[in-house]
Amino acid sequence: ENSIKNTIPEIKSVTAKKKFPDKLEIETTLHEATIGWETQNKKYLLNEEGYILKETDNLDGFLTVKDATNLPLENNNQVVYANFINFCKQVNDKTASMGIKIQYLEIKETTFIVNAYTEGGYRIIFNTTKSIEDQITKLTETVNFLAGNINKLEYVDVTVKNKAVYKLR
Repeated sequence: ENSIKNTIPEIKSVTAKKKFPDKLEIETTLHEATIGWETQNKKYLLNEEGYILKETDNLDGFLTVKDATNLPLENNNQVVYANFINFCKQVNDKTASMGIKIQYLEIKETTFIVNAYTEGGYRIIFNTTKSIEDQITKLTETVNFLAGNINKLEYVDVTVKNKAVYKLR
């Protein structure tokens, strides 16, 4: 069973059952692609645990993380941990519920800081080691405060304790 899982990264689990008298029943569960990852001009689909499922040409329909460090990757590698994947999904879901559409996420030096680039032309800076709820609360307050000037917004940094820092163009 493990040799099958190790050979085909899309397979999450394999169960083999011997059936009387001479049959073998094999049941598989597949990993689902959760987010896209872009580095060194290559695109990959990652599963919920942060492992590469496959290289692809198209990441349409997937939240995409662009790796500005351009680390080389190989198939079957774990790129990030599951908690990073979950954080990115929460950022996307919670900003979408606020009416903010994320174009893509970017990491530069570390996965602790994530820049979310929005369709509104500004970016939001998140810290993946801090509470997403607190950061979304600060973002909501800042966006509401800047309602008339949101089109002039360059960035909002919600990583600072007990406040948000923003810059207008």
